[in-house]
Amino acid sequence: MQNRIAVIVWISMVLVAVALAACVSKQEAPGVTGPATSSLFLSLSASPDHLPRDGTSVSTVKISARDIEAKPLSGQIVQLAATAGVITPTQVTTNSNGEATATFTAPGSNPAITSVKVTATPVVGDADEAFLSRTVFITLTTLTAPPVPIDHLRRGVLRHKLQLLLELR
Repeated sequence: MQNRIAVIVWISMVLVAVALAACVSKQEAPGVTGPATSSLFLSLSASPDHLPRDGTSVSTVKISARDIEAKPLSGQIVQLAATAGVITPTQVTTNSNGEATATFTAPGSNPAITSVKVTATPVVGDADEAFLSRTVFITLTTLTAPPVPIDHLRRGVLRHKLQLLLELR
């Protein structure tokens, strides 16, 4: 009887080993994947990045497009938008250096805002590349006369400053 049990145990172990061997097969490692060679990197800057809110001051917006190897991307179309003021043109195409420029004109005194967001979005065929938008902020200031110290009012200094300002204009 012990022989019979030993044989059954041995057969059971062989069957388990065969079953496990059938379940485990050599698996191929997945291929290495990464960004596509058509990946696009945008950078965006504005100079100057502080403007008076006067309706006439301008800032040059510079767009730079590079591929995955940091080489310039020529012919890349980029859409531009601003939350206030005027950006012209609203669509640019990069040159052979991968660069394009646009002009931002500050808004007038209304609306009373302190900054403008300028966004550059590449026009691409692949929806996965929509995350490539870049943003730059331009700070707006209000043109006001500096405060005059009280002691200047008492000594008549203010009258001389106003006279000087009028003569300079």
